[in-house]
Amino acid sequence: MDEKNGLIFGVYPFGNAGMADGVAVGKPDDVNKIGAAIMELMGDAPEFMVRAYTHFTGSNELEILGLIEQLLQIPVGWDIVLCFRQPGGCDLSPWLDLIRTILTRHGERLNTLQITNEANLRNMPSAGDGYFPDAREALVKGAIAARKTIVKTSGVTKIGFNAVPTVAACSGFWKELKSFGGGEFSDSLDYVGLDLYPQCFRRPSPGRKHSGGGKADP
Repeated sequence: MDEKNGLIFGVYPFGNAGMADGVAVGKPDDVNKIGAAIMELMGDAPEFMVRAYTHFTGSNELEILGLIEQLLQIPVGWDIVLCFRQPGGCDLSPWLDLIRTILTRHGERLNTLQITNEANLRNMPSAGDGYFPDAREALVKGAIAARKTIVKTSGVTKIGFNAVPTVAACSGFWKELKSFGGGEFSDSLDYVGLDLYPQCFRRPSPGRKHSGGGKADP
């Protein structure tokens, strides 16, 4: 949402998609073809956002940095999601260093950097970071590190995170974030996003026909 112009529309143009029971994988991504299709789709729109996901596993920083460099060759607004998929009990320093590096290099070119993906979704490891024990701490510390880097480098990237709106497994999530980061965490954020997928996190209304969808929690 843009405060002056309302909604900004965008697209996720890549082949992988998380599902309740795994990952749907399409053909290998051809970034050049994707870029050409994006530019055609964008047309003469004054602003257009493209969403891309990266997955930090604890030792793949160079892979992520290389992917972001490649994506930024396509001249559109980029909404980068930095997913956290590191096993529990590991040092978070590489994660925080990666965030600082991304924003130091690209803080004037990225529109948004989302810290973690659905950190309150515990029961879908292929989709939500909440399955990984340190995701909440990674979210809070990552957002704080991101804000400090933006201030230090005079970047323009907006910092935020997302959550699913209603999941039984997320009980206490918001209180947990407050206990981890308090005011420093909330002051580090530009936005909080809600993921709204039809029939995925809420049951369909009684009496209405529907055609399936993801698993819904009570």
